Amino acid sequence: MPEISLNIKPHFLEMLQGLSEEIASYLFDELAIPTTFPDDDPDMAFIWRETLLEHLSVDCQELIDFLREEQLTGESFHLEKSRVESIIRACSAIRQKIRSLCFNEFEESFLESYEQEPDSLPEEFQKIYACYTLLAVIQETLVCAIDPLI
Repeated sequence: MPEISLNIKPHFLEMLQGLSEEIASYLFDELAIPTTFPDDDPDMAFIWRETLLEHLSVDCQELIDFLREEQLTGESFHLEKSRVESIIRACSAIRQKIRSLCFNEFEESFLESYEQEPDSLPEEFQKIYACYTLLAVIQETLVCAIDPLI
């Protein structure tokens, strides 16, 4: 089991929990990114889409449970590798949805640089960008925990 240590201040964690739950609710009915399915077999396309949504729902619930349950105050803890992978997928999906809902007018290089101070953004984007960045930090930390060579 990978050993993980994250230190997120309680007010940021609360903000992240709320936004993650809100964005995850969008993902119970739609995929994080537009996806095309084969037209020649509507039953197969339906099953494929529903299976992806089911897995996405499980992943998002793992992230939400993780944010609620774990002590993210700098103490080390262990998680099963399968749970870590699920949380990574949920972080990615939620970040993608945040990007498409809120940041579609921003360049990817701007969003992914993390050099941008949230205070320099318009007020309506500050908390969302902070959460977007925190999800990236969680993703990167978990990826490094399961594969230290990355």
